[in-house]
Amino acid sequence: MWKGDEMKAIQVNQYANVYDNLEVVNIKRPTPSYSEVLVKVESASLFPSDDLILNNNYVGKRALPFIGGSIGVGTVVESGGGFFANRLLNKKVYFVPGSSRSGTWAEYALADGKTSLAVGKGNPEHYINFGNSLTAVALVSDAIKQGPKAMVVNAAAGNVGRLINYYAKLKNINVINVVRTEQQHTLLKNMGAATVILESDKRFDIKLIALAKQLNATYAIDSVSGLQLSGLLKNLPNSSCVSVIGNLSGDEAKVNVMQDVIAKGHTIQGFAIADYLAKQSTFKLLSLLRNAKRLHNQYSEQFTLGQSLSLEQASTNMSVLFKNSTASLSIIKPHK
Repeated sequence: MWKGDEMKAIQVNQYANVYDNLEVVNIKRPTPSYSEVLVKVESASLFPSDDLILNNNYVGKRALPFIGGSIGVGTVVESGGGFFANRLLNKKVYFVPGSSRSGTWAEYALADGKTSLAVGKGNPEHYINFGNSLTAVALVSDAIKQGPKAMVVNAAAGNVGRLINYYAKLKNINVINVVRTEQQHTLLKNMGAATVILESDKRFDIKLIALAKQLNATYAIDSVSGLQLSGLLKNLPNSSCVSVIGNLSGDEAKVNVMQDVIAKGHTIQGFAIADYLAKQSTFKLLSLLRNAKRLHNQYSEQFTLGQSLSLEQASTNMSVLFKNSTASLSIIKPHK
C-alpha cells in the first residue's frame, strides 16, 4: 500500500547487465503495516552482500523490479502501530528492510519494529557497520558454545573478519586467518593478528592442517564458499563445524560428502544473522546487542569510510564501488 509524498530510490530492473540497468526512480512513499515503521534513510549500505543480491547470487531471488540496499540507518518517522513499532518513533535505528521490495537505497524504507535496533543520536555513518559488529559477536558466541579453542576465518581481511579477530581475542579464542593478498596479510598483521596464511602460499594446505591441529581449531567461518569450502573441510581436524556466511566466490560449492563430511564427522551450517538472532532468548539477545555495541564503539573508527554518494552518483558507479570493500566502505546518502 502506498500513500502521500513521492520519494527517490534506486530500482533494479533486470539481472542481466544489472549495473547498466539501475535507475533512479520517483515512487510513492510506503505505508507501514502493523508492527512496521517507516524510516527516513540517512545512510545505506554498499556491502558485498548487496552486490550478490544485484547479481542474483544471494539467498532467495527477488522479484523484479525491486529497490536495492540491504542495510540502513535512519530516523523512524512513522509507526504502523504496536508496542515494538511505537517505541522507535523519532529514534535513530539500524535496520534491515521489512520488505524485499523496500530496500535502503531510497529516501524512505519500511522496517520491522521488532528487529530494528535503536542506536543513539550520533552520526549515522558511524552506525552503518554495526551489523558487522553484531555478526562478529554472534559468530564468536556460536563458536564458544561449540567449544573450540581456536577458529579458522576465511576472507579474514574483510570488515566482519577483522571484527571477529578483535572479539575472539577478548574471549581468548585463537584465530587462524586466511587471506588472498599480501596487502591483506600486512593489514591483519599490523592490527595484531598472530596467525595469517596466504591462499597463494604453495604450502597453504600443509600449514593450515598443522596449525588447525596444533591450536585445536574445530570451528571455521567461511564467507567465500565455492571450491574453498571443500578445502576447509579437508584441512580441519575431525568433528569440526564450518559456518558458511556468504558466497563471495559466486561459485557452486562442490563437496565430497562421503570423504570430507561423513568420514571426518564434520558439520556444515548456514549462518544468517537475522535467523540466529530470532532463535535467541530475550536475555541472550540483549547480551549480544550490548557486546556488539561495545565492540562497535571501540573499533568502528578503524574501518575507513569511502565516498558518501547521492542516489544518482551511486547508480552510475555501482560496479566500481563494489571492487574494494576491504580497504574502505562507501555509503549512499539518499537525501544528498
